Amino acid sequence: MLGYAVYTEPQVGRVGMTLKQAHKQGITAREVTLPMAHIARSIEWGHDLGFYRMVIDTQTNLILGATLLGYETAELVHVFLSLMEAKATWQVLEQSVHIHPTYGEALPSLARLLVGDDMPTCPNM
Repeated sequence: MLGYAVYTEPQVGRVGMTLKQAHKQGITAREVTLPMAHIARSIEWGHDLGFYRMVIDTQTNLILGATLLGYETAELVHVFLSLMEAKATWQVLEQSVHIHPTYGEALPSLARLLVGDDMPTCPNM
């Protein structure tokens, strides 16, 4: 699994596939996006430029990729690297608890955008 970070202002963290890449490979996928302006820590620190985006396989619920643009996202991309290496579903991220107040605590909130969306459940949650 390859990931990378670009130390621009704001930072970029990327791993895995984009939605377009997944569709090109014939994978039934979708993405969810959480704007930085909706993250409490971003608002508190005035770093509301950017977003967190995750791509998932709708058949298996596996996390296929993530794009993070914003303050400290070069640090946060490692969460997705680890989850993807472990072949975790988006539900694993959704059920995780991160320290408050941090930028990372918004990652489960990103996954929660999929809850109640008629997503199939994965038996290995």
